[in-house]
Amino acid sequence: MTEQGAAIIPFPRSPLPAPAAAPAALAAPMARLAAALAALDSALAAQRDAVSGWRRALGDLGVGVDSLHRSLRGYQARLSELGDRVDSLNVTARRLDRWAGGVLAREGENAAGHGEEPRPAAGSRG
Repeated sequence: MTEQGAAIIPFPRSPLPAPAAAPAALAAPMARLAAALAALDSALAAQRDAVSGWRRALGDLGVGVDSLHRSLRGYQARLSELGDRVDSLNVTARRLDRWAGGVLAREGENAAGHGEEPRPAAGSRG
């Protein structure tokens, strides 16, 4: 720096291509750009197809899951009905078992009074 002022340093610049060489120099990059844009368009089209296929598959999956849900609800209802029937039959079977035990006990008492050997109770070994 001097007392009179600062020295200005020019910013370095790249030399511009000669005007005659400009179309030839830009042809290769433009061709590469065109090829890259064409590849990008192709990739975007493939991606659109893939997303469309994925959405169809999700729709099909939703239909399948809904069908499975309905089937499981029906299965659950039938199992519940079957459980109720089994419980009812179990109550009836226990009632019959008690009745049969009472009948056999009475027959045993009657047989003992007449000198007969009592019969074994239902379900017993002897």
